[in-house]
Amino acid sequence: CNSYCSYCIIPYVRGRESSRSIDDVVREVTELEKNGIKEVVISGINLGSYRYGVENLLETLLEKTGKCRFRLSSLRPSGITNDIIKLLKNTRVCPHLHISLQSGSDRILKLMNRHDYSGDDFVRITEKINHGLSGRMPFIAADVIAGFPGESDADFNETVKVLGSSRINRLHVFAFSPRPGTRAFDMRLCDSSTVNRRKKVLLEFSDRVYSGSVRNMNGRDVEVLWEADGRGITENYFEAITDGTFKPAINTVSRCRVTGINYEKMQIVCSLIN
Repeated sequence: CNSYCSYCIIPYVRGRESSRSIDDVVREVTELEKNGIKEVVISGINLGSYRYGVENLLETLLEKTGKCRFRLSSLRPSGITNDIIKLLKNTRVCPHLHISLQSGSDRILKLMNRHDYSGDDFVRITEKINHGLSGRMPFIAADVIAGFPGESDADFNETVKVLGSSRINRLHVFAFSPRPGTRAFDMRLCDSSTVNRRKKVLLEFSDRVYSGSVRNMNGRDVEVLWEADGRGITENYFEAITDGTFKPAINTVSRCRVTGINYEKMQIVCSLIN
């Protein structure tokens, strides 16, 4: 990674960015398909800076491979382009994005050395995704760090405001953890009680929006890739279970209708569409 975020050790231990050729990726995916793989996740330390363009890679994979579906791993807000949103309309590309927001406070983003987007940019991007993919029920998750050094109550409240104004489905929340050798290691830390309180607020927010998203799936049609006996993952990244009327084979994809919710585990319950 070439970004050198002030909290991150990756550039120091993994070195500079490198990108596999598109042809190399196509060859691997072709081989995976021959071996029965139904879903491929396109991943990288900093996927948005892929040398040959994530959009070009996806377009080529869709053209030169068969039926497997593709899912993108984490992207910075600035890496989600109009072309990527357009490609997510293709039924072989999962309408699921994981965005590395980290903070909604522009001041904290600058301290993190993340200068390529703002909190308002994140809100606009989530709106654009939901508008552009309204027919596909997109799922948006985001990473947020609680208690970054120097984060004031005002900064944290700005993050909460940004999240509340955005259209997301879930958060991945991390308490700041200092890494020796990074710039943030020598910054003034927030006290642990403040960090834990802020983390709790963010986790409670995530639980609310996620439970609402799960409930909103009731009655909708989905495609489920069955990964274990009676459990699978939809194209928009909800955990699914069968309603007990059918037994799907592992590593098969079924068109299903959501007929209920398992509220204890926040799973969608699916019946098979014949």
